Amino acid sequence: MVPARGPNYVVVEPPYGAVVPLLPPDYTTVWVGAAPYYYANGIYYAAAPGGFVVVQPPASASLTPPPQAATAPAPAGNWYYCDSAKNYYPYVQQCAEGWRSVPATPPHPG
Repeated sequence: MVPARGPNYVVVEPPYGAVVPLLPPDYTTVWVGAAPYYYANGIYYAAAPGGFVVVQPPASASLTPPPQAATAPAPAGNWYYCDSAKNYYPYVQQCAEGWRSVPATPPHPG
């Protein structure tokens, strides 16, 4: 990647192992087996504590998620919650760590 230059900056590739708190807004999710990676501007990222770590390109990547992770299923009686996003499907479309099934109706007290 050739560094981009501006009047007061030079854009360079981040080093492998660097952790960033947020992904670039134009990222794409790619899959290696059941593991999601995130790709933007020629850089691959993987979920990590504190954000996303810059990683080497995976051996083989696919834009097609595995069947169990494509979207949260919606059988009656269950909702699907993403702990990292702190929100429910379909308000969040992707969940890096996988969806957690929760009762569709909260239990009533006592």
